[in-house]
Amino acid sequence: MTEGTSYYDAIITKALELAESNDWQTTFDEFDILKTKWSEGPELEDEEWKTSKFAELTEAQKHFAERRKAHYEQVNERRTQNLQRREDMVKRLADLVDNKRWAQYTEVASLQRKFEDVRPLPVEAEEQTKRFEALLATFNEHKVEYLVKIRQREDDNMLIKLTIMEKIKQLAATLSEATKWPEADAELENLSDQWRKVGKVAKERSDEAWNAFKLVRDTYFEAKLSFDSKYRGELEKNKATRTELCEKAEALLTETDLAIAAKEMNLLHKRWKETGPTFREESEPLWERFKAASDKFNEVKHENLDVIRDSEQHNYEAKEKLCEKAEALSTGESKDHGHDVIESLFKEWNAIGPVPRRKNKKIWGRFKAAIDSYQQHRRSHFKQARLDQKDNLTKKRDIIEKLTALATQEPSEAMSTELKQLQQEFQAVGFVPIKQKEKIWQEYRAASDAVYKLVRSSEPQPAPRYIPQSARQSHSPEPRSEQKQKQSELFRLRKEVEAATETMLHYTDAITYIKPNKSGNLLRDDIQAKIDSAKVQIAEKQAEMDAIRKELDATN
Repeated sequence: MTEGTSYYDAIITKALELAESNDWQTTFDEFDILKTKWSEGPELEDEEWKTSKFAELTEAQKHFAERRKAHYEQVNERRTQNLQRREDMVKRLADLVDNKRWAQYTEVASLQRKFEDVRPLPVEAEEQTKRFEALLATFNEHKVEYLVKIRQREDDNMLIKLTIMEKIKQLAATLSEATKWPEADAELENLSDQWRKVGKVAKERSDEAWNAFKLVRDTYFEAKLSFDSKYRGELEKNKATRTELCEKAEALLTETDLAIAAKEMNLLHKRWKETGPTFREESEPLWERFKAASDKFNEVKHENLDVIRDSEQHNYEAKEKLCEKAEALSTGESKDHGHDVIESLFKEWNAIGPVPRRKNKKIWGRFKAAIDSYQQHRRSHFKQARLDQKDNLTKKRDIIEKLTALATQEPSEAMSTELKQLQQEFQAVGFVPIKQKEKIWQEYRAASDAVYKLVRSSEPQPAPRYIPQSARQSHSPEPRSEQKQKQSELFRLRKEVEAATETMLHYTDAITYIKPNKSGNLLRDDIQAKIDSAKVQIAEKQAEMDAIRKELDATN
């Protein structure tokens, strides 16, 4: 390499570096300097080599020029976009001014900061800035007037609130043992509502106003506490309830099953919120006690989250198995003792502890769907059974018609055989609707007795036997009036059995739709008690009916 070629190589190396530079203005000038140096360089014997190297210099300059052009195009595009962004801000400010939205001074301050921060901008942005500043000046001028009015309004509100509080003080001063508390309480609440509806006061006086309001209300309740024994009793009751909740919360700290304890703690918090107020001096200490137990439990809970999650997952798997058991019921053929089966499933469900909260709704929905499906199958089963009973009723009536027709014929030896055959057919027919059971049985007995008398009348009668008068008297048939009385009693009992049966079926169906939670379990227990009571009534009345039937049979 000669001294001349190294001179030009150095220029090319510098040109390649400049081609990647981001110093757009300086670099552009430096390329002109490089070209000047090139033209002032030494002569070379190999002009072809020098020409090719100059082409490299030209290409490097071209590459830089393209990059510089793309950069300024991007800058111009960004300037245009920024100009449009600021124009949107000008329109928003103009809208606020036109609509006299002087209360939006926080938004205007934000607009001002954003407007000033938008960069870069084209030359025409200067006119836009003037428009924005003019709108801003107009807004600020009216803002001052608005804030003065707001301050005056806040002072007026404070005066109104003080006036209302004075009325509450006067109300408290008039309380006595003769006070009609419903009217006094209603007046207090009315004044309190008025106080709350009054607009805002100055921010620096807000706490002062609220504390004064609480104090004046406390004055009322302290006077009420002195004169109203019922109110004192309510506070005593609430105090006892909250003390009990504290004790239960503290007891949960020793509970080994943390999943159940966590669920119970949530219920305790819910009950705490639902409990009414207690004595003012007792309220804060009780809350601090309850909160301390709750906080301590939460610490234990967070330290054992893995244990709780494992327990909840175990419970979830147990409930999944119970769902499978419930789902299998709907495919079974037997629908007897359906209520007992469902009750047993619900008891198993309730005995299982809590599951992960995110899965609780899903697993309960699956279990409920299985129970509903079983109930639907069971209803379909009994619906078919009722249809069969109606068919059986028709068959038994046909047999009764045959017995009635047989009773109109002349007595014969074959009549006894035909009677027995019809009786066997009647007994072979299955159940009939319960409402028709007693009636169809009485019709059957009457028709059979009529045929039986004909059969007896056709048989040879034994010689009459002397019966003493005293014996005749003791074996005389029961007076007709007593028979009618027993028939009426039998009818009454039958109606009562039907009503009790309907009640039992209604409650048996309803209990399956009650969700097994804390309140639901109480309702389920109440309904179950009614079902059990109805069963006892049905059994007792059926026993009475059987006894009356035996007495009637003995007199026929």
